Amino acid sequence: MTVFRPIKIRAKRLYQSLTSPFLIKKYLHNTSKKNRKLILGGHWTKNEDWLILDQSHQDITKKLKFPSSSINTIFLEHVFEHIDLDKAIYFLKEAKRILQKGGHLRIISPSIERIIRTDLNKSNRNNKTYINNILINLHFKRTDALLKSIGLKGVKEDVNTFFLNSIFRENEHKFICSARLLKKILLALGFKKVEIFPPGQGFIKEHCLERYQRGIYLGSDFKKDRKKKIFDIESLAVDAIK
Repeated sequence: MTVFRPIKIRAKRLYQSLTSPFLIKKYLHNTSKKNRKLILGGHWTKNEDWLILDQSHQDITKKLKFPSSSINTIFLEHVFEHIDLDKAIYFLKEAKRILQKGGHLRIISPSIERIIRTDLNKSNRNNKTYINNILINLHFKRTDALLKSIGLKGVKEDVNTFFLNSIFRENEHKFICSARLLKKILLALGFKKVEIFPPGQGFIKEHCLERYQRGIYLGSDFKKDRKKKIFDIESLAVDAIK
C-alpha cells in the first residue's frame, strides 16, 4: 500500500487538474453572477455556496481558468505565503482580471507586522496550546526532545525563536509579505479600495471565512470555530475592491 500511495496521490491530482474546467463551467452556469464566490488554495472547512478549488484544481501561479469579470469574490487563507512574490504579483493581476467591477478580494496570510508583535513567553492558556500544537508537535518535536536530553527546556527554552522559524522556514513557505507591502501592490495594480484588517474583520463580514482559533482549534467544524474568541498570532487580512 505504501508503494502505491504516491502514485494514487499523483493520479488524483492529475484527475482534479483535468476535470477542473468542467467543474468551473458548471459552477458559473448554475450560479448567478453576483453570487459567484471562489476560494483558492483549498480550505479547512466546507463553505456552502462557495466554489472551493485546491492547488490541484487551480495552480494560482498560472493563468486562472476563469473568464474575465466572471467572479464576485475571491478568498485565500494561508495560501499567499506559499509562492514567491513575483508569482504572487502575477496571481494578483489574474485575480483582478476575473473579478467583476466592484468585486472583492480577501487575502489572509502570515504578516510581518503581526509576527513581530508576537511574544509567546507571555503565559496564558492559548499561548501554551499554540506552543504544544504547532511548535512542538507539528514542527520541532525531535528538536524539543534533543534540547531536553541535554538539560534544557526544549522549545520553551526560547519559544519566540522557534515561532519565527516556524513561520519563515516550515510548511514550504516561500515569501512572508507585510500587509503594508501587499496593500501597496494591490493599489499599484489598480484596485480601487484596499484596507488592512485583523482576522475576523473586513469589508464584508460574510466573507471573513478564516479560522478564529489558529493553532488552537485544529478541527474542521466552521460553526464550532465561530463560537470561540479570535486567536491568531500570525495573520492579518488585506481586503481589496476592484
